[in-house]
Amino acid sequence: MIDEQKDFINKLKKGDEKTYRLLYDRYYVMLCKTAYQYVPDIYLSESFVNDVIFHLWEQRTSINIHTSLKNYLVKSVINMCIKHINKEKREQSLDDVLISRFDDYQLSDPDAEYPLNELMFNDLKKTYHKALALLPEECREVFRLSRMEELSYPEIADKLNISVNTVKYHIKNALAKLRELLKDYLVLLFIM
Repeated sequence: MIDEQKDFINKLKKGDEKTYRLLYDRYYVMLCKTAYQYVPDIYLSESFVNDVIFHLWEQRTSINIHTSLKNYLVKSVINMCIKHINKEKREQSLDDVLISRFDDYQLSDPDAEYPLNELMFNDLKKTYHKALALLPEECREVFRLSRMEELSYPEIADKLNISVNTVKYHIKNALAKLRELLKDYLVLLFIM
């Protein structure tokens, strides 16, 4: 078994395409199931697996595998999933801060003692509403229900007759778009 695996890895290193296809046939489904346990999104899970397998092919001449090929692939997929989860948490944390800061500030008037604050606040508010208007209609509605009516993802999915994953997709896209359009105001939102 060990010799068979060494032979398999050596063929990969030499660029044998049949061996690469066999790698897909042997491990793809299992790796997708593994990724899905960490990131329950079929498309994202498949994307991570494809990236790992493609990376193995690209780096085949320099990769040294000291465990079994299966363990190497599983560990690579899990690491990619964990990086994604951590990135999502950081972005969500930033998004939560931005939205809560804006929502808090939106409810109260800017400090009348500082006219510049009022100007910046009004400019921010206009830009925020323009950014919301640029979102596709369903995305904007999902975001509105989540952030302004404070409905849960399952409640939004039920109300709009869409899946929870579709709700997550729209929220992620809305936050990414808002983050991009409001990037000039990030510092302002943190100091308000």
